[in-house]
Amino acid sequence: MIRFALNTAKCETTNHTAAVLQFGRELRITDDVTHDLRALIDNDSFVAEITPYLKRFARLTAEIKDHIEQKQDKRIMYYDLRRRQSFYKPGDQEWVTLHPISKSQNKKSRKFMPKREVPYLVITNRSPTTYDIADSAKPYEVLGSYHTSALRAYELPVSRNNGTKEI
Repeated sequence: MIRFALNTAKCETTNHTAAVLQFGRELRITDDVTHDLRALIDNDSFVAEITPYLKRFARLTAEIKDHIEQKQDKRIMYYDLRRRQSFYKPGDQEWVTLHPISKSQNKKSRKFMPKREVPYLVITNRSPTTYDIADSAKPYEVLGSYHTSALRAYELPVSRNNGTKEI
């Protein structure tokens, strides 16, 4: 009963049931089994009967793909509504998110390691979302390329004496 309910529930993304996606048709209920049209399959015209079924299945597959693309575009639009795109210029100092690995022999736990160490220097813009990063002490040695999701803006610390930024 539960499996039948899951297989006949319409998916919001594909706009079809799991049974249609799997078998190309809706599941039969007990009433359909008693009034079965298997005689069509058993006679000699089975090949002629399968061609419209395959055409309908191909049309259904294309329709499902279009519906999925529309849903994905809608989700991207909602995601991008509150997203701030960040742009970095060559010469900017940025924090780079590190992914340290725990080492039991050194008695170091990833949980207590810093996520960001020192500010790094943006060297070049490889693509709209990827930047080459170098150490501030050695600006000519590129450490690697990083995605904007791994970069955070570096702001100069505020001095406690007069409220101005330290240089």
